[in-house]
Amino acid sequence: MAVLFGKASESYVKSSELLAVGVFRLGIVVAEKEALLIGSGRVDVLAGFKCVLVATGGPLVVNVAHCVEVVAFGGKHPVLVGTLRSEGVYARRTYVRELHARKAVLGELCAIENLDCTEKVVFTDPHTYVVNVESVGEVEFAYSTLEAGS
Repeated sequence: MAVLFGKASESYVKSSELLAVGVFRLGIVVAEKEALLIGSGRVDVLAGFKCVLVATGGPLVVNVAHCVEVVAFGGKHPVLVGTLRSEGVYARRTYVRELHARKAVLGELCAIENLDCTEKVVFTDPHTYVVNVESVGEVEFAYSTLEAGS
């Protein structure tokens, strides 16, 4: 298990599990099992089985992410991802340029420029912005809407 704490700058990190907390500038990150990144900074390439991205203290920028499962939580500051390829995605306050996934759950204040989901997309908040839909299977809206005239 690799642990990066505080201010870290590495060009290549490979481990079975990775925990990075703080402000970081990472080049290529490969985690066989889990990668947990909490804080702010930039990651050029992220690859792993389960990837958890939490932005605190500033935006967390990931250029390319290839993970089987991804959880991305932005708070006051967003998580920004260039290209995200995954089997399953849960995102909240996250901006993604290209999202390629089998299943995606998009929470509050997500913005997706190009969406390509083969099986299912669940929108849990009406404040989700999608610019271009390449292909999508089933779409579910998991929030209640006001009926016209009520």
